[in-house]
Amino acid sequence: MGRGQSGIHYFCAGTEDHTYFGHAWRLWAHGTSFYVSARAPEIADIKFSLHGPDPRPGTQPVFKLAWARRAMPGGSRAALVDGGLPMAFAGAAVAPGVRHVIRFRFRPALYDGSVPNGIGFDKGVGSSPALFVPVPEQGQVADLDCYVSDQEPHIPPGALQSRAVIGPIANDAGQSLTGIVSRRNELLWPTPLQAFAMPPQDKTDALRGVWTGKAGCAFAWVVETRLSRRAHLDGLSQPPAWLTGRTTQADSRCVPPPPWGWMSDRSSGLIPAAHGLHQVGNSTGTNDKTSTRRAAPSRR
Repeated sequence: MGRGQSGIHYFCAGTEDHTYFGHAWRLWAHGTSFYVSARAPEIADIKFSLHGPDPRPGTQPVFKLAWARRAMPGGSRAALVDGGLPMAFAGAAVAPGVRHVIRFRFRPALYDGSVPNGIGFDKGVGSSPALFVPVPEQGQVADLDCYVSDQEPHIPPGALQSRAVIGPIANDAGQSLTGIVSRRNELLWPTPLQAFAMPPQDKTDALRGVWTGKAGCAFAWVVETRLSRRAHLDGLSQPPAWLTGRTTQADSRCVPPPPWGWMSDRSSGLIPAAHGLHQVGNSTGTNDKTSTRRAAPSRR
């Protein structure tokens, strides 16, 4: 069995001029598992674990979101988890041996200066591959869908040519993890309403946060959203009482993406994404643009 982390990749969304950007995320493999976590301190103590088949006694494949081992519950948070932790999910089958496990959604409303820029984008990534996801115009969204494949990596036709792929990353179980970036019409592919459950009172109260939950789907959602600094959860163990039970069976939100040939219309499609995270700000949320820096990767 392999030792240490391998296949480390990073991604982040932002405007094409790099003025506004969201949180940076990290994917990697360790043993027979994949992991996904934010680089931002406010949300890096929760982690997606995508455990594959493991020959060790007492282990079994499972996908879940849970506290990271070094987490300190009760600290400052910028995330809202629907249903509490740990959150297990089965993944949605999209082809034999291929499951859709996580959808990251980036909405243009978060990239207009109304909330601080994300955290972690200013850290170097060394030689690790990184994907910058350009946010589309109003009315559309950018989705990064993560897939776990039991054999060959899941890469739709045209995705590599469009540079809309992160990965593939391989684990010791022979599985592959890939992320595919797509542009979609938000009216046709709606965002779960739970992501807007804790809005800020005004601009000074606005926090660039993250909502995550299943919203009736077999995969997990991760949506960057505006949260209230005054009202957001300090502990992620339980959602507020008024939110409990609001999860609905999500109609078109959970439907697998259509055949990729359909994605050639103007409302949806693969997003050509520039490879390489640029240092374009700092953790305080300022928006000044600086040069690209190559540094040793952070080992969160």
